[in-house]
Amino acid sequence: MKSGNGIQRAFNYSDLFLNSFFSIGSGYLHNSTEHLIIFIYSGELVILESGQEISVKSGESVFIRKDMPVKLYKKNDQEEMFQGIIMGFSRPFLSECYKNVRKKQILSYGGKLECGIVRLPKTPYIQSLHVSMIPYFQWGVKPSGKILELKLREGIYCLLLLDNRFFTCLFDFMNPWGLSLISIPCHKN
Repeated sequence: MKSGNGIQRAFNYSDLFLNSFFSIGSGYLHNSTEHLIIFIYSGELVILESGQEISVKSGESVFIRKDMPVKLYKKNDQEEMFQGIIMGFSRPFLSECYKNVRKKQILSYGGKLECGIVRLPKTPYIQSLHVSMIPYFQWGVKPSGKILELKLREGIYCLLLLDNRFFTCLFDFMNPWGLSLISIPCHKN
């Protein structure tokens, strides 16, 4: 839980992963089996996908659809090390959430999300979710299981409030054919 030159700090709480890296330009291939929301607290995250570069800076967040082959680079800014919060939505968790979502209301708006990577706009509910997780990271305190579940549920509802087309993406395992939807890479700069 120490931080400083060359020291990595990471906490993995079930589907919520909080981390910081001091090493400049550290990169890794990422092809998650879970949908992700990534919040950048400090520093910058560079996402390389199909030859395109997407920069996510401090205070910004991004959604990455599951099974998107991307390369992530974490960069420090001038004064602070990289710190980010990653929320992963597992299929068992999404299956449980699916039972409680008002499907008729959401499906009535229809549509399919065509993006594999979506830059999330700054809205009160996205910002509130992001800010509410920071104290746990700063203090190195593990949130209780109930708090984590509430935060993950809040993440689902934030995405659905942003755009109801996230419904078909998040719950793609419930489509009539029983197959996952094809990821079509696109992003918003």
